[in-house]
Amino acid sequence: MGEKPFQAAHISQIDGRLVDGGPQARRPVREYFDIGAFGVNAFTVAEAGEGLVEAHDELSGMAWPPYPGNAGVLYNMACVESLEGDKGAALGHLREALTGDPESVPGWAADDPDLDPIRTADGFPF
Repeated sequence: MGEKPFQAAHISQIDGRLVDGGPQARRPVREYFDIGAFGVNAFTVAEAGEGLVEAHDELSGMAWPPYPGNAGVLYNMACVESLEGDKGAALGHLREALTGDPESVPGWAADDPDLDPIRTADGFPF
């Protein structure tokens, strides 16, 4: 198989830096992958059961999808889902993107390798 278009690391491969003397360690994920403009950091604790963050729900009160009907967002969701092997979701979002922007989406999809896993699937719209 070809080279993957992404990098992966186990959290233990990223050196932790203690935060304010507490049990939390900041793991600079974006530095590890040399991501300069944006990215994430992970916070970990040494022992199971140590407090890390308060219980919360990242999506509570958030409308989903965040840009309803946006063909670009729907197209990119289809690409990610295609690469993840979720053919049904990928095809659904690709069809929604096509409905939202029938002039642009066919051009985007024409030679996008992200869609290769679903090109021969029943329901592929091109």
